[in-house]
Amino acid sequence: MNTVESSERNDGPISAAGNEGMGTVNSVPQAEQKIVTIGSPFVRTGSIQMVDRALRIDYEAFKESHCAFIGPQDLQQLIRNRFAPAAPVKEIHRDSSGTETSDKIGYACRTSSGKALKISTTTSGGDLVVPWSGFLKVVDGKIRSAQLSRLVIPGAPPRQPKPAPAKDIREGLITGF
Repeated sequence: MNTVESSERNDGPISAAGNEGMGTVNSVPQAEQKIVTIGSPFVRTGSIQMVDRALRIDYEAFKESHCAFIGPQDLQQLIRNRFAPAAPVKEIHRDSSGTETSDKIGYACRTSSGKALKISTTTSGGDLVVPWSGFLKVVDGKIRSAQLSRLVIPGAPPRQPKPAPAKDIREGLITGF
């Protein structure tokens, strides 16, 4: 008999004694449901969204928040032509006088499988990816934003800061000649 009883302590449905271990997700109380991803090499790190006609890329890397953009013309070419060259990713800086300057910090292109948009910048600490379908939904305005993920290779050592410049090898030596 498939009967479902209500639990007295959290008012959620539980399986009857005869159905133990055969409950569905809907029969587990909301408070006890967990999403577990085992062995995923991706870590969520930011999001993309449309600002005016440009794509805004917000992400966390090296314990800092970063913001970059893909311009409207580059974005349209990336969408229309599957084999388009990589679109430049730019970071905008404002100086004390209010003048804006943009620096190219990387590129964005479609992956070889065509299933994702890959964003690679000098400040991202690895390639950022977003599913192509999610990217298109953001560009078309169907959703407000989509999650970015960074590929983390298991067992890879964390990035080390650049070492200080080497000193002169002869420094401190007494020369005889």
